[in-house]
Amino acid sequence: MRGGGNIVKWIKEQESRKENSVDDILISYDFQAGTYYDLYVNKATDYDYDLEHGKIADIISAYLDQICGENLSVSSQGVSIMECGVGEATTFSGVLKRLDMSKLTQAFGFDVSWSRIKYADKCLKAMNSEEAYHKVQLFTADMFHIPMKDNSVELVYTAYSVEPNGGKEKEILEELYRVSGEYLILIEPAYELAGDEARKRMLEHGYVTRLYDTALELGYQVLSYELLHADINQLNPTGVMIIKKGSSQKNEAKLCCPISKQYLERYDNAMYCKESCLAYPILKDVPCLLEDNAIIATKWETFE
Repeated sequence: MRGGGNIVKWIKEQESRKENSVDDILISYDFQAGTYYDLYVNKATDYDYDLEHGKIADIISAYLDQICGENLSVSSQGVSIMECGVGEATTFSGVLKRLDMSKLTQAFGFDVSWSRIKYADKCLKAMNSEEAYHKVQLFTADMFHIPMKDNSVELVYTAYSVEPNGGKEKEILEELYRVSGEYLILIEPAYELAGDEARKRMLEHGYVTRLYDTALELGYQVLSYELLHADINQLNPTGVMIIKKGSSQKNEAKLCCPISKQYLERYDNAMYCKESCLAYPILKDVPCLLEDNAIIATKWETFE
């Protein structure tokens, strides 16, 4: 808010709610669009991005190597990765420039906010090589309805984007796990590893508090869960959870209709799904793939 308050907290107070909704998060993030980009690209903060991004890139690189080592077909073609809730790509761009591009076929990134995605594109273009930039596909979507098929992206990760979805840990974990093919890496607030003061703050802001317990309850293979030790706020300690999926049934990493989960075809200013007869707009080169963006277009092929 212009007065410096927390937008999501203010909206919840008006409606007497405890949990954050997708619309709350969308409104808040869209108003904030550009602030994270300015801090990162213009180095307007003392925060050590290099430390954080280096640690995250090291983790991801290690699991990319494992995927390539375990799967001969993948090792020859490369691995697809996706950052869910990419924001303004201040983490994504820092991680990508530290990865071996020869091991990547494509890198996907999405956010619920269109404005943030445009800043993400600007950030990636400014901070990364042309090779890395051209391997990235950005789009809008929400983490409860990711427009990708099951087991379609070898390595899926989040970086502080699951954070505001307290109370919805099960739904969001199931969706992230659904699209991942080999590994799911969660870099999120570590409520279970935090002190009392930090826990109190997380609860006040509606942050996730049961990611680890929920992953175990869902029967996921959690390889590790520990602190990252690179926190911008000591009252919001960051945890790293590594979940192995290792699916033997893979689907192609292509954008899908978020409702039918069938592949989309791109046209000049829209994407269309033949199976669901739904079209989605492309605004300034950004496919808008929220469920609410769907347009019923049963006669699309008639007018091709």
